[in-house]
Amino acid sequence: MTASPTIINCLIIDNIASGFGGGISLYESHPTIRNCTLSGNKSALGGGAISCQGNSNPLITNCVIWGNTAPTWYVEESAPSVTYSDIEFDEPGLGNISEDPLFADPDNDDYHLLDDSPCIDTGDPATPLLAGETDCDAEKRVWDGDANGTPVVDMGVDELGSFRFGDLNCDGQVNGFDIDAFVLALEDPTVYDATYPSCDAELADANGDGSVNGFDIASFVILLGG
Repeated sequence: MTASPTIINCLIIDNIASGFGGGISLYESHPTIRNCTLSGNKSALGGGAISCQGNSNPLITNCVIWGNTAPTWYVEESAPSVTYSDIEFDEPGLGNISEDPLFADPDNDDYHLLDDSPCIDTGDPATPLLAGETDCDAEKRVWDGDANGTPVVDMGVDELGSFRFGDLNCDGQVNGFDIDAFVLALEDPTVYDATYPSCDAELADANGDGSVNGFDIASFVILLGG
């Protein structure tokens, strides 16, 4: 309430409110809410997912808001801006969809996306990402999850198909087998891309400053040590 935070990559699930706003309750607040997943939230008075009151105008983008009750929104004297999000009920706004996000296993709190989820590569292509930004699994944003040659951010907390920084051979682990690939990514990204076509030289940005260069070496060594 009465604040304007930036909320990124948050999983907000299974909350119950006796009043308004089961997942998020806003009053005189203007937060930026990006790449969040809200599901299973409930409220007694309204806004199972989000309640906006007292001139609260949140900016909501790249989010999945699905499976909340009573109903999804409660809006009073407010004007939320919702774009490039998957909302259970039709919501006006650029890029919004209303399709089952196909969570892996929501009954057991697994909100990763299945391979055929409509949320893959359908977020805002102009999303201003932070250097070294990751998803809920500490894996790189953005990734070409639908393998069409154009990486676009996914909706929600999960970036399907992505890998952790330092995993330069994309085998799902950061270990000694990544050393040769890391060196290649630093010295010759073009050859790296040809050698590891399903991977990404940007995973060598071990220090998360947005550039791949010699300053990443010390951080990569730390990643190797676990």
